[in-house]
Amino acid sequence: MIQRIKQVAVIAPLVSALLLASIVSELPSGEASPIQIPRNFEMLAPSTAHLFRTAGIIGADDRETYKEKALREGVSEEMLLKQFPIRQFYCGKVPGTASLVLRANILLMSAHTIFDENCRVKTGCFLNDYNGDQYDIDPSTLVTGLEILKARTGSCSLPKTAVTGTVPAEIKTFDWAIVKLRKKVRNATALGITIPTPKGRLKTNYTVVSALAKDIPKPKKTMMHFQTCKWQDGIYDAGRLLYMKMDCDGAQWMSGSPLLNEMREVEGILVRVTSLNSSSYNVDNAFSSAAPVSQEMISAIYKLAGEKPPSFPSQ
Repeated sequence: MIQRIKQVAVIAPLVSALLLASIVSELPSGEASPIQIPRNFEMLAPSTAHLFRTAGIIGADDRETYKEKALREGVSEEMLLKQFPIRQFYCGKVPGTASLVLRANILLMSAHTIFDENCRVKTGCFLNDYNGDQYDIDPSTLVTGLEILKARTGSCSLPKTAVTGTVPAEIKTFDWAIVKLRKKVRNATALGITIPTPKGRLKTNYTVVSALAKDIPKPKKTMMHFQTCKWQDGIYDAGRLLYMKMDCDGAQWMSGSPLLNEMREVEGILVRVTSLNSSSYNVDNAFSSAAPVSQEMISAIYKLAGEKPPSFPSQ
């Protein structure tokens, strides 16, 4: 059964059995493992397919740019950019949001930012910092969750549609990808990461940080911005969390925005919005979907960092 996983993409040849065994050894019995992509994986031209096909404000618009937040809190803009290492990620000309987690050279993002609708890797992918520096990815380190989905279903695809009822819960669950940069990002302190637990967390606020946004009036498209969201509901399978329903505003280019707790730990990433505009959260047609952090995701990140993954409580 599915624990708390994110959507990812990776359709490629089989990889090192040693790598799989090392990750599987850290996971509960019966759980599928993410697969690392070999160096000769297929590269495709960038695609405009994106699960955030609509834009909308849910409830009051409380978003603020990092410049506004710095001014309000009396801190420097440089300090905010260092403490919140959420940056613009591009594959060709198509942007998304990515976060540095655990190390200043390990990226977490939505799978559909770096994979096309057929789960093949796009070309020309890099991280863009706010000072203009660009950081290339190391494609050989790419790890994704859609290989888990492929193993379960026998196929993999990322729907282009934005219609609420047409995207299966499994797609949202596995829409995550992790990759290393060829060098560390300067002046950035990586975020922590942890698995969300519903008990005591529902209705609790998260800070959601996006690197850029499209088709919503504020902030400027290319400026990092913050908003406060609540975890309102969860979709479960046999008691396991598939994805989180949030009251976050959402738009294209915001996919991959991290849900941060008060400890600056990532507990999930935004992957989809289902409402153009709504005066309040609605469980059926006015919510944003977030892929929750999973054991597979944490294990993969620690492996890329060269560290032993933490132990996980029995399920």
